[in-house]
Amino acid sequence: MKFRGGGATRKTGSCCGLDLCHNFKITCLEASGEKFLRHSELDSESINADNNRLRLGGRSDESGKIIPSSFRHPELVSESLNTSTDSGSEAGMTGAESNILHRKVRSDEGRKRTTFRHSDGSQSLSMPVNLIRHLWPQKSRKAAFTMAEVLITLGIIGIIAAMTLPALIQRKQEKVTVTRLKKVYSILSQTYDRLFYENGSDATGWGLGDMYEQESHEILANKFLPYLNVIQNCVGKDSTYVAKHCTKIYNYSPSYSSVRLIDGVTVIFRSWYGDCRMNLGNEPHLKNVCGEILVDINGTGRPDLPGNDIFTFYLTKNGIYPMGTEFDTRNSFKEKCNKDIEWGASVGDMQNGMGCTAWVLYKENQEYLRCSDLDWNGKNKCR
Repeated sequence: MKFRGGGATRKTGSCCGLDLCHNFKITCLEASGEKFLRHSELDSESINADNNRLRLGGRSDESGKIIPSSFRHPELVSESLNTSTDSGSEAGMTGAESNILHRKVRSDEGRKRTTFRHSDGSQSLSMPVNLIRHLWPQKSRKAAFTMAEVLITLGIIGIIAAMTLPALIQRKQEKVTVTRLKKVYSILSQTYDRLFYENGSDATGWGLGDMYEQESHEILANKFLPYLNVIQNCVGKDSTYVAKHCTKIYNYSPSYSSVRLIDGVTVIFRSWYGDCRMNLGNEPHLKNVCGEILVDINGTGRPDLPGNDIFTFYLTKNGIYPMGTEFDTRNSFKEKCNKDIEWGASVGDMQNGMGCTAWVLYKENQEYLRCSDLDWNGKNKCR
């Protein structure tokens, strides 16, 4: 049997030998020995009444089997539809009509059809799946978040980000500071060793003067200059030029000479005594101090504070050593790396923060920015 569009209204009784045409108006025709079902329009009331029915009954022959029939509706768009069937028999059905029919979707040259089968696997009838959708419409509901839920979630994420991001950014910047400081310290130490072997003398033989002679600072800077990867030479320049290109804090040329390296680090030189006569402790690296070398990790960038982005070293007769070591009596870690005192504030004849350099190099952190109970022989981190 085939299903075709157009036709009149079915009145009563079975249709072409089947009792399964009651949901739509049809005309049963016979032509050349072949039976056709002609469709006119769907009966919406009948369809609504049978929305929950997923089983079709056919008319039995003498053997009790349902008469196999095929249906086709050319006007309907082919598409796939996954459905399930109820089990059990309905009231009023007898014999083969109570068999469970299973629906199976298959593809036939791009045309999707649904095959209804008995529980024993034999085929009952085949219909276009789009017709099945009209006969038994399925309601689907897609889960989604409401606007209020989305806004609340975004608000929570924003609060968490505001609480955690500043700390994460600070930690990352501290790692950059440690890496850069170690790098420049290595370069300065190696340069001093080369100067010693190439010139045959330590800093006492370089012709340095005291801290109030501009020429003395320039001589010291020019000694290191050939061995550094310099991008901006501020030696001998006026304060305005130095503040723009090298350092804003130590830009007074009569007291300092500075150069800026290719990686953005500024190195500042200052001579104290040409004969290196200053002693700041009993350790070898604290004896025979000639002057100081300051390193600004980010050049002209902020905050320009000792212990934050500016770090200081002693220039001695024996080499270059960081300030703030355990036995440093002039710039001790406890006194001049103290978060309870304003960074850069005067403490004696030096500044708070100048005693932090050795800690950053050897402990590899800046935990002193967050707590004041750290100690060389005790607590190394705030928690």
